[in-house]
Amino acid sequence: MDSTTIKEVAKIAKVAVSTVSRVINDHPDVKAETKQKVLKVIKRLGYRPHSGARQLVRETSETICFIMSNRDVINPFHSRILFGVEKYARSVAHSVIFLEFDYPPHVPPDELVLPRIIWERGAVDGLVLAGTNYPNFVRAVKALGIPFVLFGSNVVGRLAMNDLDSVWLDHRGGAQQATEYLIKLGHKKIWFAGELSLPWGRACHQGYASAMRESGLETKALDKQKTESLFEFGSRCGAEIAAGSDTASAVLAGDDHIALGILAGLDRGGRKVPDDVSVVGFDYIEQFDYLPLPLTTLRVLKEQVGEELARMLFERLANPKARPMRSVIPTELMIRKSTAPPGGVNSDIPLAPGSESAEQDPQVSRL
Repeated sequence: MDSTTIKEVAKIAKVAVSTVSRVINDHPDVKAETKQKVLKVIKRLGYRPHSGARQLVRETSETICFIMSNRDVINPFHSRILFGVEKYARSVAHSVIFLEFDYPPHVPPDELVLPRIIWERGAVDGLVLAGTNYPNFVRAVKALGIPFVLFGSNVVGRLAMNDLDSVWLDHRGGAQQATEYLIKLGHKKIWFAGELSLPWGRACHQGYASAMRESGLETKALDKQKTESLFEFGSRCGAEIAAGSDTASAVLAGDDHIALGILAGLDRGGRKVPDDVSVVGFDYIEQFDYLPLPLTTLRVLKEQVGEELARMLFERLANPKARPMRSVIPTELMIRKSTAPPGGVNSDIPLAPGSESAEQDPQVSRL
C-alpha cells in the first residue's frame, strides 16, 4: 500500500504543500519550471493524490453516473449510448460510473429505495438516466435536487417534460422519412409492424401514419403482443403478409429484430424480398450486415445520443439556473437491398426527410 504523502512530495521538491496541491489540481498560477519539478518528484515517488482531497479543493467529484434502468446490462443499444457519454466525459476530465438499477413502476417516488450513490451528497456531480424509466424514479431523483439529464425517448408513462433536461431520438421523423421513401418507390400498400404499447413504437407508428395520410393511402399496423419476442412477432407478421392475397407490398418494422423476423416469415411463406415485398427496419444493428440480404434500415446514432446527454449534463452543471434543455437526434435512412419498387427491380432512390403533420392513430391489427 502506497504511504507517500503530499508533505513528503513538498519536502523533496522544496516547495510548500499548497504548491503541490495547486500542481495536482492544475491551477494556472504555478510557474512552469516549478510545476515540472513537482511532477518529477511525484513520478519518482509514485505518489497518488487522494480523490477526497481533490473534491474539497475543487468542490467536485470529477465523476458522473450513468444509470441504466430496467434493461439488460449487455443491451447493445444502451452500451453504445454509454460509450458516447464516457467519450464526452473524458474530454472534460471526468470519469463515468455505470450503475444498473431495476425498480417497479408503481411504487410512489418517496418509497423507492434508491442506490446510495444517488442520494449521498457529493458522491457524483450529476446523473444520466437511460434505459427504460418510469415517472416515479424521475420524480424521486428530481426531489433530491441532484443535476440530471434524461433519455426522454424511453420514458414509459405520463411525465411532464417541460422542466427537465432531455435528449430524444426522432423516431417519428425517421419513420415518416422511410415511409415516404417506400411511397416514392411506388408502393401503395405499406404496413407497419411495431410495439404500439411503448412510446418509441407509437412515435414510429405516428410518423408512418402521417406519411401515408399525406399520400392518401390507407394504413395498417400490426401490434406486438407482450408475450412475444421481437423476432417471433416479426415472423408472425411475415407469415400474415405471405398468406394474404390482398396484402402489403412493403412493410416498415419498428425494430431491426422485428424486420429480421419478417424476413424469416416471408421466406417460409414463399415470398421473396424485395421482389414480392420490400422490408425496412429501424435501429441499424451492425451484425445484420452479414445477412445474405442487407437490410434497408433507419440508423440510430447511439453514440451521438450519449455525447449529447453528457454535453447537456455538463452544461447544466456549469449553468444551474439555465432554462430546461431539449435535444432531438435525427436518424439516417440507409438504403440497402431489401427495398425495391413493386415488381422487384432494386433502386437506390434518395429521399429528403419529410415534414411532420398532426398525429392520428392508424388502424391497428392485432395478430
